Amino acid sequence: MASQLKILTIQLDKLKGFSGPKSELEQWRTPGRIAAEAALLSEPEGKSVIDLGCGTGILSIAASLLGAKCVTGVDIDTTALEIARKNSEQMNLQIDWVNKNALNWEPAERADTCLMNPPFDFKHDLDTKFVEQALKISRTVYALLSSRGRQYWLDHYSAEVLREFDFPLKRQQWFHKRKSVNFEMDLVKFV
Repeated sequence: MASQLKILTIQLDKLKGFSGPKSELEQWRTPGRIAAEAALLSEPEGKSVIDLGCGTGILSIAASLLGAKCVTGVDIDTTALEIARKNSEQMNLQIDWVNKNALNWEPAERADTCLMNPPFDFKHDLDTKFVEQALKISRTVYALLSSRGRQYWLDHYSAEVLREFDFPLKRQQWFHKRKSVNFEMDLVKFV
């Protein structure tokens, strides 16, 4: 798995990220290594995979590279989806990109897996809304979530923490005071 992780990380690090991240959508580029580990742990080979709030497509592309039977990335931001499309075309991958609000979108049939990095907006419970939506449209959910909510997920859902990460958030908006900060995240599996 170590060599597969290294190769996948290198491939994902080459992808284009957000050209002008929108703070209201909490757009942060998921580092290649975190996306690679999350995708490997989700075991997407031969499965249908959905990525809610896919942004520029790094998790969708990781699942496709690992042999997912079909992958759908859903995002409300047309600019991010255009980057996702170009990223997948650059790698000759067939991924369905859907420009819809992920919280209202439903696939024609339930997917095997949802692999996602939803917004951390605690004030509006967006992380919870994304998890609830993912559970409605897929059999198993793998979500990158703030470690601050760990106990909530474990207490209120059939969930387990598969991996803890330090997610580096780099300054990308004028109002960010620090150059970067590490944000503690968990890969949580819901069934």
